[in-house]
Amino acid sequence: MSQAEPRLFFALWPGPAERARLVELQTRLAAPGRRIAAERLHLTLVFLGEVDRARLDTLASLAARFCLPTEALVLDRLGWFKQAGSGWLGCNQAPAVWTGLVRTLSERLIEAGFRVDGRDWVPHVTLYRNLRKAFDMITVEAVHWTPEALCLVRSERLQSGPKYTVLGRWP
Repeated sequence: MSQAEPRLFFALWPGPAERARLVELQTRLAAPGRRIAAERLHLTLVFLGEVDRARLDTLASLAARFCLPTEALVLDRLGWFKQAGSGWLGCNQAPAVWTGLVRTLSERLIEAGFRVDGRDWVPHVTLYRNLRKAFDMITVEAVHWTPEALCLVRSERLQSGPKYTVLGRWP
């Protein structure tokens, strides 16, 4: 039996200070769901799904052409994806430069023959899974985050939950 192709996505990985703020918020919320482990917290830019291993160099070459915006992402809104049962912290308003980056990255990936998730980008960091109701409306102190690298990440489904491995980082 052949090994399945890796499931990949481009994402932003929080630095230690942002990660600590996100974990602090999870603790304060104490929502009735499964907390996402600190090392798994991230913000997905573009989900690719299964990708042929022979195309990893193409992805790396494509990613190396991008420069990240210097404008901070302001994570200031709690949200809930009912169907997925996930609670998240996201941007009340996504900066146009970040939305543009995601659009351009998606376009370049499609031009290179990759399939991408075509849904509108909702910038967010998932904090909880298996959440059965929306968060109570509370005020949260915004997390200001200026990401330092674009990351290509492999996702593996394990019984203990997903395992994410950063395959490459481009500042």
